[in-house]
Amino acid sequence: MRINRFISSLRWKTILAFVVLIAVGLFLLEASVIQLIENFLVEQRIKEQQLIAEDLAVDLAPYLEKADAVSLYNAAVDYGKNEGGRMLILNAQGVVQVDGFSQLNGQRLNQQAVEEVISGQSYSAYGFQKNSTKPEQGSSLLTRSGTVTSWTMYYTTAIIYNGQRLGALVLSVSIQDVVDQIDRIYDRMMLYGVIITLAVVVVSIFITGWITNPIKQLTQRIREMAQGNYHQRMKVTGHNEISHLSESFNQMSERIETMEKLRNEFVSSASHELKTPLASMKILVESIIHQGITDPEMVKEFLGDVDLEIDRLNNIINDLLTLVQVDKQSLVLHKSAFPMQELIIRTMKVLNPIAEQKKIQLAFDIREGVYVDGDMAKLQQVLMNLVDNALKYTPEGGQVVVTLLRKDNYARILVADTGIGIPEADLPHIFERFYRVDKARSRSTGGTGLGLAIVRQIVEMHDGTITVSSKEGEGSLITVDLPSVEPPEKLQQEEVQP
Repeated sequence: MRINRFISSLRWKTILAFVVLIAVGLFLLEASVIQLIENFLVEQRIKEQQLIAEDLAVDLAPYLEKADAVSLYNAAVDYGKNEGGRMLILNAQGVVQVDGFSQLNGQRLNQQAVEEVISGQSYSAYGFQKNSTKPEQGSSLLTRSGTVTSWTMYYTTAIIYNGQRLGALVLSVSIQDVVDQIDRIYDRMMLYGVIITLAVVVVSIFITGWITNPIKQLTQRIREMAQGNYHQRMKVTGHNEISHLSESFNQMSERIETMEKLRNEFVSSASHELKTPLASMKILVESIIHQGITDPEMVKEFLGDVDLEIDRLNNIINDLLTLVQVDKQSLVLHKSAFPMQELIIRTMKVLNPIAEQKKIQLAFDIREGVYVDGDMAKLQQVLMNLVDNALKYTPEGGQVVVTLLRKDNYARILVADTGIGIPEADLPHIFERFYRVDKARSRSTGGTGLGLAIVRQIVEMHDGTITVSSKEGEGSLITVDLPSVEPPEKLQQEEVQP
């Protein structure tokens, strides 16, 4: 099991890939280099033998024409001594007339290079032969001091005298030194290849360890988070993909930790919010039942308080249900084109009694009529929530103003108040669900931190945007932009016109 995990790990797969790539690359490089060296050395040897053979053929032509066997033999022996090779002189039929080793006299050679020259197919030709026959067997091996030469090159050129082809000259010379030199180069390159491959393995271990260690740490952090320990952070160094991944993880873990904290706070807050009206209702009902209250006015007052607490519970439950519908994308919008100014006026009438009770001036400024295509009930919920929040956090004697104007192709709604404002540190979070700027004040005003989250969701579902600007102690300004449409009457008129 551990071996399988070891083999399947990203680190060792990467090392294996490096080693395979380097090994294949080195093999191809070595094969190419050795081939180039071999071709170069063999071509050099061929050129050398070509010059020697052609010169000797010219020099020996008169002797062969006169059938001077002694001179021809002496020349063959001298060549063997000087060049370390073997000379054979053939007549026009390919029969050996002179052999520097005195072994093949009177025999006909059948090597391909010899046949091409004797038959007149070419002036000169060469060939190679690998021999393993012992010298004493009298073969065509080139021998030197009784030793066997494995590789031999035969160079054959025609002997011509006065335009007449008299025969052929065959020079047999060892190229085993070339083969040995190539073998040494091959062995050395193989050694270098092994050393380089081992070096690559060692370096790859360190490099992949350096690369994968942050990933291992990240994996461990994720496992810790899966167990509920959300306070996990990665150390970010450098500017590469791993550092970007670490930064993203830190942002995610911070976000999850914040959401978990807010969730816990919300559960605590929601429990308190649900418990408080229930406790109040229980006390009021028990007072009516057990204290024998018969005064109709007092009973009516108690039941009125119970009704208020029920409304409070309904508001909390409705907010929770709305968020669930948004998360499941099951919230259905019933869109239609309607004048936004009418919706604002209607909302102001509903909230004006609350403003009068708190002695807050509630006003609206409709600078231009504008239509939007949206769900009127949901957008009224947005306005109610925004204006109600402004009234809650504006002290007595303050002012709340709702402005409607056209901005390009948008209906812009501005809700401005002279309230307590929002601290700068809290501004980026006020549209987050469960978030409350002042928990104590929010609880006293009945807030659960869900209202603005719902507002943002509804606005975005209408392809709109919502932003907030505020200064602590001076008030806040919330801006909602919704796509505007042409009035239905105008659209009908345009359709009727030809």
